[in-house]
Amino acid sequence: MKELLLELKVLLGLGKWYKVFSSMEVALATIPDKKSILVHLSETEICLARDETKISAFINSCPHHQMPLNRGTFNEKQEWICPYHRHCFNLNDGRNMTMPETKQLELFYLKSKKNGLYVYKSN
Repeated sequence: MKELLLELKVLLGLGKWYKVFSSMEVALATIPDKKSILVHLSETEICLARDETKISAFINSCPHHQMPLNRGTFNEKQEWICPYHRHCFNLNDGRNMTMPETKQLELFYLKSKKNGLYVYKSN
């Protein structure tokens, strides 16, 4: 259902799918396990983080103090840890598990197709 809604937004000009890798296999080979890489979608820095075979996409800015997140890593609960203040973020919904009262981490939708791995970004 989410993908259908995103496709409708693309048709209405409210967002766009950006191709970030030629395939999921290339993405898994490029992104180190338990680490992230940065990609730029227009002027937005996005972290692509890999935990074994799962890839997550999120803004490269911690909602706690706007520090870059790209040098973080995963903990044993598969949460992303901010390298500056050690805040832990749930990559399924963006919640700050360390300080739940703070703003959520901005997540991006991913889709894998035969011809590539794509990240959705709204306008």
